[in-house]
Amino acid sequence: MKKGKLWLYAFLTVAGAVLFYVGEFVLVSEAVKQLSGLGIGLGAALFCLGIGKFFDDLLVSKTEGETRKHRIAIERNDERNIRLKEKVGAKVNQVLIYLLSILVLTLSFMGAKSVIILMVAAIIVIQLFLAIFLFYYYGKRM
Repeated sequence: MKKGKLWLYAFLTVAGAVLFYVGEFVLVSEAVKQLSGLGIGLGAALFCLGIGKFFDDLLVSKTEGETRKHRIAIERNDERNIRLKEKVGAKVNQVLIYLLSILVLTLSFMGAKSVIILMVAAIIVIQLFLAIFLFYYYGKRM
């Protein structure tokens, strides 16, 4: 644990809180509504990042952190986990094609604008094109 890093994380936490406060309570006029949303979102993200890393460095010892990183590296390269990720990715792709198809049909029955329907349909086409392309690409490499 380095003191410099703790100060950096404390600074990120304070900066996030200040940005959130400014976005929520200072920038209230309609003209700066987008800046207000940006301040709130960026402030919340910085606050959470800063406080999480601050307590992570404060509570986790250096040797424990290195042990955890080593264990994660082993699990990431485990063949069983790699195979599970591949199966899950394939199943998610199949389910999303069905869900997006149902969404296109629902939008068309609801009378949505054709631009919206075409955008969702384009996502389906892109997804199918990527599936075909990646199947061919990895078939050649393996």
